[in-house]
Amino acid sequence: ERALFLVTKANHTSWLVWGGYILGVFGLIEAAWFGAALFGLFDVVRWLLIPALLFGAGAAGYSAFLFGQAEGRDFWQSPLMLPILLVQAVMAGAAGLGLLGWALNAGASLSNLFTLVLLSAIVLHVLLIFIEVFGSHSNSHVAAAARYMTRGGLKDTFWGPFFAVGSLVPIVMLCIALAVPVAEPALLGMAGIVALVGLYAYEHCFVVAGQIVPLS
Repeated sequence: ERALFLVTKANHTSWLVWGGYILGVFGLIEAAWFGAALFGLFDVVRWLLIPALLFGAGAAGYSAFLFGQAEGRDFWQSPLMLPILLVQAVMAGAAGLGLLGWALNAGASLSNLFTLVLLSAIVLHVLLIFIEVFGSHSNSHVAAAARYMTRGGLKDTFWGPFFAVGSLVPIVMLCIALAVPVAEPALLGMAGIVALVGLYAYEHCFVVAGQIVPLS
């Protein structure tokens, strides 16, 4: 019923609606990709690569515009939110593929690729987050939310599960993986799991901190 309402009575000024469209198209592309790969239609898979990339980025990033419409929550209005979401998508993808590659023994070349991508994404993610929370803020509400995240009620989650466990630990593991190729698949898989834990921890901090400042 809700899906039908989205199609027939949609409010096209809402990113909730556009997000539904993007996710729907992305789901169809992924289903077509899976079917083509299953039946060995690799030319079709190649044709789907660019649409999958574009709608995958859209699926990952549309929430930046959706949160941007929550005008009462200044912390969610950051111009860095879109690049952060896109980097997080790369992180999650590399972590998941690295874990899958470890389980399926995908080979050294793929493991090395996923290691480099995941390592780069984690470093960039931490850099963007630090700019977000320690850089200049547009108003006192944003500053208060950032302070609550890093020095207030969320500091243990931010500095522990997100930064120390979910960022520094996988960075060290991935650097060791690059130096010790024989251990790379296992280290990549474990680093991916830890990085996903860190990603979850940061998202918890971000959502809670954005709501901590009273609306009035």
